[in-house]
Amino acid sequence: MLQSTAVVWELDESGYFPFYQPIVHLATGIIQGYEVLARTRDIQGNVVSAGPLFFDRSIPSLVQRSIDRYVRQQALTYAAGANEDTFISLNISPDWVDMMDDASPSITIEMIRQSGLEPSRVLIELTETGCYIDKLRRLVREYQNAGVKVAIDDFGAGASQVDRVIALQPDMIKLDMAIFKQAARGSSAADVLLAAGNMVKRAGCQIVVEGVETEQEFHFAIECGATYIQGWLFARAQNAFTERKRTVGQARQLRNSYLTRKVEQLSRAGEHNQTIFEQVRQIAKWLRAQGDSPLDFECLGQDGIRRFYVCNIEGEQVSPNYELVGKDIRQDFHFIGHNWVHRPYFPIIVALHAARRERIVVSDVYRDTSEGDMCKTYGLFVDEACILLVDVLCEDDTLFVS
Repeated sequence: MLQSTAVVWELDESGYFPFYQPIVHLATGIIQGYEVLARTRDIQGNVVSAGPLFFDRSIPSLVQRSIDRYVRQQALTYAAGANEDTFISLNISPDWVDMMDDASPSITIEMIRQSGLEPSRVLIELTETGCYIDKLRRLVREYQNAGVKVAIDDFGAGASQVDRVIALQPDMIKLDMAIFKQAARGSSAADVLLAAGNMVKRAGCQIVVEGVETEQEFHFAIECGATYIQGWLFARAQNAFTERKRTVGQARQLRNSYLTRKVEQLSRAGEHNQTIFEQVRQIAKWLRAQGDSPLDFECLGQDGIRRFYVCNIEGEQVSPNYELVGKDIRQDFHFIGHNWVHRPYFPIIVALHAARRERIVVSDVYRDTSEGDMCKTYGLFVDEACILLVDVLCEDDTLFVS
């Protein structure tokens, strides 16, 4: 007969205690911080997550808050006595924020002062769903003025969106774990997360990726722009800090495996680029000869070329799209008159030409909106007034879980 594994929710504070999950600094491989996680024991005495306590609506919020503060205070006191150059990360429930009076000082700041821990060694994680933005903004400024750093947790889920980054100006962003794992397998979720990563880095935020469990997810975390990585790949949560440099060798091996895999991918892309460069020059020659120069349409298609077209120097398309279909080519006149000057690579082509440096310019990889394929666009001046643009299918240059 199976024994029950049900958790007995002791509402006595002493039944709850902190565990610490290491947060690894990607550049050095050193354990730079720890996320504080609340733990309790089940009826067999096993250590289990106390997380469900804080989502149980049958338990009074004042009791939940009291236990949360008790665990928080233990963690602050322990970190202050550990005498290490590491930070601890504390989760603050949006429900607690909603309960705060506008004039009330932060209890957490007072707890940090009482513990003797340097405020700069504390990171507050806020999941702001449900909170009034003005109240949240005031709290964030109070934390930051006290020297405490602030992170938006679960970024990409719920209300944790761009407007929150603008309003709160956090120090860090923690990517939503479920979205990260979905994106690590590819598809449009990856496109969105990678774009979000670029956006928050431009806003001056560092990125923390949690839930990293495999080497391939570590690779994708690098693609997302991670500064810090957290997850079972390095360590599970434990009841004490560990030696800071214990992860250095593992992180070095993982970075090297990323580099090897990325270099192999970029080498393949470089070889493909060289093939396409020659094809682009052949297309330009064909256009200059007004179709009288030989051009192997089937070979172009096999190399991944989907279409090509011509714009003037102001970015306006002046030719039809030449669409490659098997051994043939067909013309699509729908895009004549469209202007492409807003595409990031277009001003680069014009600038190089003005500097008398005739080079083929290649765009970043993007997902074609018509068919969802990954593409690059190659550009080259045909003559002083016309620019050839060539859309080419390509391998995605992001490293996904395989």
